[in-house]
Amino acid sequence: MKAFGRELEFISRIERDGSGTTPVEKDYIEKMNDDEFRLMNLSLSQKTFIAGHMNVFVVKLKNEN
Repeated sequence: MKAFGRELEFISRIERDGSGTTPVEKDYIEKMNDDEFRLMNLSLSQKTFIAGHMNVFVVKLKNEN
């Protein structure tokens, strides 16, 4: 599944070494609006995904409740 940055709610960025996550800054999110991300399911019950591009993020779809 793929989605553009403007369709996603960014929860956190996954550190490249896998040591944890950090919050995503709003100005950084705005720069990724037109970027296309590949989504992989993380949690079905929480409706979260891992979004991959240059970095990897934990996200939710904006139109999902």
